[in-house]
Amino acid sequence: MEQLVSLFAPYGLDAPAFFLFITAALLSGFSKTALPGGIVLVVPIMATIFPAKISVGLTLPMLMMADLFSARHYRKNVRIKHLSFLLPSAFGGVLAGYLLMGRIESVTLRPLIGITVLSMLGIYFLLSFFGQPDSGENEPGKVAFSLPVTLIFGVVAGLTTTLANAAAPVMTLYLIVCRLSKKDFIGTAAWFFFIINWVKVPFYIKLGLITGTSFLVDLTMLPFIIVGAFLGIYLVKWISQGMFNRLVLILAFISSINLIL
Repeated sequence: MEQLVSLFAPYGLDAPAFFLFITAALLSGFSKTALPGGIVLVVPIMATIFPAKISVGLTLPMLMMADLFSARHYRKNVRIKHLSFLLPSAFGGVLAGYLLMGRIESVTLRPLIGITVLSMLGIYFLLSFFGQPDSGENEPGKVAFSLPVTLIFGVVAGLTTTLANAAAPVMTLYLIVCRLSKKDFIGTAAWFFFIINWVKVPFYIKLGLITGTSFLVDLTMLPFIIVGAFLGIYLVKWISQGMFNRLVLILAFISSINLIL
């Protein structure tokens, strides 16, 4: 117990903040295996309880732990075609995010995370509005955008995931318009982030965002991530995706406003 207390001592977490940390871990696992858009809530929660740059470094390993479960469980549902279009440009976005992150102070990054999430939410609502109802013009699973637009999606996803781990809305928008089935949607998103998050690790280590201590802190959240992941796998058949997404978007909006202010 003393070792655990000393491990968390540098972060100065009180009881409510520690509860929020556990909540973020549960949401990480649950979102990765049930509702990928839920990650948009994890980001502002983490940035609320930790300094901005520290929050980004702590969030990534948690998401990667959750990625292991989602990528393994949905390995048969990944659409390679979509990844082949998105990943090359996403790598470029990661590099751009790394170069930008090294020039941003934590006090500046906090509102930037809020603005990034709000921007992604705005794009989400915009494309959801134009993407519904289904016009039937696009075959299920077919790449819905021209190659230049798809490459832009990849760059934006790589940039936002590097700066704030906030690319879930970008992928949600892209895959919604592609009309993938629920499992194909989750599987393709899972493998995209499984790959792209590993690409980010060397950059985060070089920037000092991931350290030995921060990784040990993340490991203490692994049991909660596992619980969240298995809850997601169990409940994905029964949960109302529309209701959950609405709740997540509302809470993410409120949390993002809090970060900006």
